Amino acid sequence: MPFSFRKTAILAMALLGASLLPAQPARNRYALILEDSPVAAQFSRARMAEAASVNYARSLQQRQQSVRAALAQRGIVPTGSVTTLLNAVFVVAPEDSIADLKSIPGVQSVVPIRIYHRRLNRATALVNAPAAWSALGGVNNAGAGIKIGILDTGIDQQHPAFQDPSLPMPAGYPRCSGDDCAFTNNKVIVARSYVKQLAAGSSPLNPAADSRPDDFSPRDRSGHGTAVASTAAGHTNTGLVTISELRPRHTWGITKFTARRKSTTSRPTTSSSRPWKMR
Repeated sequence: MPFSFRKTAILAMALLGASLLPAQPARNRYALILEDSPVAAQFSRARMAEAASVNYARSLQQRQQSVRAALAQRGIVPTGSVTTLLNAVFVVAPEDSIADLKSIPGVQSVVPIRIYHRRLNRATALVNAPAAWSALGGVNNAGAGIKIGILDTGIDQQHPAFQDPSLPMPAGYPRCSGDDCAFTNNKVIVARSYVKQLAAGSSPLNPAADSRPDDFSPRDRSGHGTAVASTAAGHTNTGLVTISELRPRHTWGITKFTARRKSTTSRPTTSSSRPWKMR
């Protein structure tokens, strides 16, 4: 594997870990980084499904067998392996065996595996939000007069993050139609759902032919849209801990753009209209 690619991959993992600190070593767990380049170093994402890429991944798996055989001779059982972003075999082994593991042909390095714990209560400090609040004259001025629009899975408008009686309803709002208006308040000033365009049957004479079961309202049934909206502009709440959002004085509009299927849900991300799939 070219050193530059490995260096980039390890740097990316280090940066990810920095946002999840502190990290603790997982006792006696290691990643054996192998010499051959991973698939992603040889093929672009667009080519991952091509036969050449699939065959290369298969060849890496076959070469890993020799490492697995060497581990078996040492009484070490692998816990897993990867070939796409890294070409590595994962093991549980005694700490004093690291030098021996490095001597296995095909192994370039042995990296301790670390356990990371998410600290969501550190997010505002991580992005230096308090400095931004101070520049605006305090957290109560953060986002004042600004409206945010979010395309996501809908909204739970009764969530404590969206209860702020001090906010006046802007002129011309709420913007909604029919039953969608039930999902607005003086914090959530727009609520729309486009699920009907995605999930409703194409023929009113036979809607069961190609319709998909769903709730056509802006109701958030997965929680993702509610979480994103509360992070962006939720009202500060204090309970066992204080939950502070980046721009608590924002008002915003939510658009539901999700069609639930029996096995796969497709939805756009919050920053673009490109769909991703969750199985």
